[in-house]
Amino acid sequence: MKQNKHQTYFLWTVIFLIILSIIPLLMLSFYDHPSADDYSYACLTGTAWRSTRNLFAVIGAAAETAIKEWYSWQGPFTSGFFMALQPALFGEQYYRITGFLFVGLIVICNLIFFHYILHKRLNCDRLPSIAFGMAASFLMLHYMPLASEGIYWFCGAVHYTLFFAATEILLCLTISLLKTQSRKSDVLMVSLASILGFFLSGGNQMAAFSALLLTLGICAFCIFLKKKSYAIKIIIIFAFQAAGFLLSAFSPGSQRRGASISSSLGIIGSITASIQCGLEKINQWMGLEIIICLAVLLPMFYDMSKKVKEQTGFQFKFPLLVFAASVGYLCALFCPSFYALGVEGPKRLLNGIYFIFIILLFLNTFYLCGWIQSKIHFDKKAGYSVGWILFSLLLIVGGFLGNRKDTNGHLAYQSVSSGEAGLYSQQADARYNYLLTCKGQDVVVDRYDAYPYLLYVEEVTGDSNYFINQMVCSYFELNSIVLK
Repeated sequence: MKQNKHQTYFLWTVIFLIILSIIPLLMLSFYDHPSADDYSYACLTGTAWRSTRNLFAVIGAAAETAIKEWYSWQGPFTSGFFMALQPALFGEQYYRITGFLFVGLIVICNLIFFHYILHKRLNCDRLPSIAFGMAASFLMLHYMPLASEGIYWFCGAVHYTLFFAATEILLCLTISLLKTQSRKSDVLMVSLASILGFFLSGGNQMAAFSALLLTLGICAFCIFLKKKSYAIKIIIIFAFQAAGFLLSAFSPGSQRRGASISSSLGIIGSITASIQCGLEKINQWMGLEIIICLAVLLPMFYDMSKKVKEQTGFQFKFPLLVFAASVGYLCALFCPSFYALGVEGPKRLLNGIYFIFIILLFLNTFYLCGWIQSKIHFDKKAGYSVGWILFSLLLIVGGFLGNRKDTNGHLAYQSVSSGEAGLYSQQADARYNYLLTCKGQDVVVDRYDAYPYLLYVEEVTGDSNYFINQMVCSYFELNSIVLK
């Protein structure tokens, strides 16, 4: 698909604007501080670092934390390991990398995913593939349900954002096995995908369940096409994923936590609630920003699907089936939470489902455009016309002016420019330095004067027995701590 000069300039302009929009999110990260589970998971690793200054000792303590949590409270062993390595254990100032880490992770993994699927597998041009990856990243970063727990809170972001990114990489590895390769390459890819699948299943149950469904779907597709050699490779990966999932779901910690919760809806009730909740979230998330993004990228969707049809003969015959499967898959992702907890789950879980919603949205638009162009033929050159470029720029500017207050980027800019983030960070630094001097003491701390929406997760309270208070006590080795 040959790109015209106007199209190239326009796509680079869109990419540049998206990068600019991310800058406020990165600026806010300079004011970030640990909270809640950051302290509990870093107790052993923090002690190991302060007493030895040895990275291997810290890694050993992280493994010990994962095992301890696996036995005592919850099964996600991979999450437990990485959450124990929160940056502030090396010094409070290093927690600032959290925002950079997870913003970068979302952008890089989306670029890898769309570049591999569109450019490497479907032979579409590189620049539109990059533009798709950046557009998906824009929607995820600026409109995720709760950015404080998806970007700036290390434990929350590790537990959900990290494993969404891992799912994208696993999907690329799995799809790479659907073409003939050398035996050595097959062994390498199956090994990498199996290892990644096992450890991904040791994360949050929603991500593990979503990856299991994807791998199972690819396996069923191979069996349907009678590609037995491909199916065997996928079954091996699925087996490793299932082993990791069962190891997490049936851990002593998961059983103990499940026994403390009496609000499970059961299998039928969970399925019913998941369908209702999934449909509600799809309706809620289909906002103006989605419509503008799809409108701007529409010529690319159309031309890419046309090229795929011409090169492969693929007919895009079943758009309703693809749509129904996508909706069903998205609804199914709520099942683990409803079954285990009886509710849809915390907003950090919704972040992960929203990320998948964006990917499915792009997939369905691509497929629908392929179906439309197979029914209606337009005699026009591929790419953007000058008129469509002007129309797209008008949509972008109008959408930004009318909808900017709803974006996480605008909230981040407001928090920094108003001085709110700076005040919060200054007082958090002062509290941290004070607590370092209070080992073994009963401590009373002042309330912060500012609690930025995107940075604040949860605070100690006036109850010394509250779990957050207990976490902070353990981390700083205090006798007790309360909020004045």
